[in-house]
Amino acid sequence: MVNISKKGIDTFIVKMPFNIAFFKIGAIKSIMKDYKYENWYIGGHSLGGVVATMDAKKSDVKGLILLASYATTKVNCKVLSIYGSNDGVLNIDEYKKNKKNIINYTEMLIEGGNHANFGNYGNQKGDKESTISRQEQQDITALEIFKFVSAN
Repeated sequence: MVNISKKGIDTFIVKMPFNIAFFKIGAIKSIMKDYKYENWYIGGHSLGGVVATMDAKKSDVKGLILLASYATTKVNCKVLSIYGSNDGVLNIDEYKKNKKNIINYTEMLIEGGNHANFGNYGNQKGDKESTISRQEQQDITALEIFKFVSAN
């Protein structure tokens, strides 16, 4: 998120109770009421992406950003979906099955990236080893998000 905010895009990270996004569904509403932006984008990593999808459906957002995640419900906004080729956590069958919920999306595969490198929380059980650095994966991700937000 720091890489994105350095490019002049305001970013908000919502603290989730017990670090589990399902405990704070609807969190975007509290941010949206305090800030008056014309265009809103919401995103999340893994389970946070599933929750972001639910929030995007209920909110007036211009875009949804999914990091190693998928939309479990239909969304009508533009979607950027990014995942790593070495992701051992993302259920790729569910990912493919749930593509039907996205009308307008851009998909980006980060070669050598894994699940945990989208964040800074260390290794994750079941994940595969990344062949690129955490920083490189995060830099690629930030650039793709910046291009997605800037183009829309």
